[in-house]
Amino acid sequence: MEKIVIYGAGMIGTSEQLVNFLESNYEIVAYCDSDREKYGKVYHNYRVIGFKEMTKLIDEKQIDMVVVAIAQQEIVDSIMHEIETECDCEGTKIIGYRQVLAENKKKFMPKENYNKNYIDFSKNAVIWLDNIMSEVDFWINCVAKEDARGREDYLNRLHNHNFIYEKSLNTDYLVDYLSVRNTPMVYDIGCGLAPRFGELLPNGNRILLTEVDPLAPFYNVINAKFAPCEYSMIKFGMFEYIDMFLQRESADAIIINNALDHCIDPYKSIIKCLSVLKKDGLLHLNHGRMEGVVGGYGGLHQWNLDCDEEDNFIIWNYQTMLNVSKRLKNIAEINVFHSDEKLPLENQSVWVEMIKKNDFNMDEYLDLSDEKKDMAQIIEKLMELMAREDTNNVFGKLLNG
Repeated sequence: MEKIVIYGAGMIGTSEQLVNFLESNYEIVAYCDSDREKYGKVYHNYRVIGFKEMTKLIDEKQIDMVVVAIAQQEIVDSIMHEIETECDCEGTKIIGYRQVLAENKKKFMPKENYNKNYIDFSKNAVIWLDNIMSEVDFWINCVAKEDARGREDYLNRLHNHNFIYEKSLNTDYLVDYLSVRNTPMVYDIGCGLAPRFGELLPNGNRILLTEVDPLAPFYNVINAKFAPCEYSMIKFGMFEYIDMFLQRESADAIIINNALDHCIDPYKSIIKCLSVLKKDGLLHLNHGRMEGVVGGYGGLHQWNLDCDEEDNFIIWNYQTMLNVSKRLKNIAEINVFHSDEKLPLENQSVWVEMIKKNDFNMDEYLDLSDEKKDMAQIIEKLMELMAREDTNNVFGKLLNG
């Protein structure tokens, strides 16, 4: 078994999912990290060593591979270059964790789960709720503020009225579908702070566009503070309960762009979206491929949207795998497309066009017996967050005033 060092003793490098996979395929010798305060600490029974100690192991041919487990690709590239410059790496592979996982996907992807209870919804809901503020932080500090790196793009989106804002969104089929319909009703679910889509199609026709997001209350407040111009109010709606917020069989099309992998249960969300579509309505999905893997299952990135060798649409994470194309073949026509697999994993995308062909009973595809219980748990967790001084200034002032 090949001997490896994991470079990066942070969130990704020490994640249980990554370590379990590496342990099953390699012999882990140690961690390495640039943070001197971590030297000598132990994670998953492996000691953290410094850069010089690692280079010595490489030069002495005591390890076969270094896996750089850091989220930012530019930092990964820099570290790999530094190792290759400082060491005699002949016989030692220096590789980013994304590439390791992409090359060995079959080894760590779970077998398909055919049970309706395919995930621990309660556990996933807690993970989602615990990471909401990390998403809010991103939109404020990386997008909305005047000095944010995404500020210019944010302003451009606020001023945009064209349906196509970016050519990279794989929308050719979607545009053709909408262009031949008379003022179609479209929901952009998981739209984020500033939607990527406008109401004016390339042929001059208009759509009735409603932006929907589970974090809408935050986004509307952020826009009120930072948007220098008129902006659209975003409607609240949770993916997994979207049929409770939007009228069933009301939509001609639903767009989910780079958002389905953020939710508690993407498979349930797809079925709920299909129930909101009219017959022959279109569900358009466009996402980065394997976002859970790319993000080290950190924050809201808990799922991988992917396709198999037969171009079936699959959803998976370290817990479970579901073949959506096979499961929903009786109610939807599903076409799956993906970018060149030779691209770096973080640059790959998968997009799916789902046409609703038949009405259906939702309980044939989902176990809805605990749905009210699941919603009650979410409300309870939200109340717990409201009762924390660090998340509720009003409560803190009442306690300490």
